[in-house]
Amino acid sequence: MMRTGVEQQPWERLERISGPYAGFYVAAYAVECSGTFYGYAKICVIQPQDVWECMAFDKVTAPASTSPEVAVLLAEQRARDLVRALTRGAGVAPAGADKAARSSCKIP
Repeated sequence: MMRTGVEQQPWERLERISGPYAGFYVAAYAVECSGTFYGYAKICVIQPQDVWECMAFDKVTAPASTSPEVAVLLAEQRARDLVRALTRGAGVAPAGADKAARSSCKIP
């Protein structure tokens, strides 16, 4: 393995699976980029075993945060809000329409 002389820090991550919420599960996680944490959540019909290998019905993002715990909580809340809207029959934006928290970080 070639070394470049630059040490790369490992990604700091927090992951959590919760639910069911009206029959849906939420697989949420946070990633750190330049000292800021970004929360992401996948809404699943079947209870996922992990956040990376799950089949998502839809995905949401959360605003930037100062901690991984808050980032996950915000992402979970957005996912639960979407589930609530879906189960009430409210008009919901199509998958991928929630672009509120874009970052320039590449997520592994």
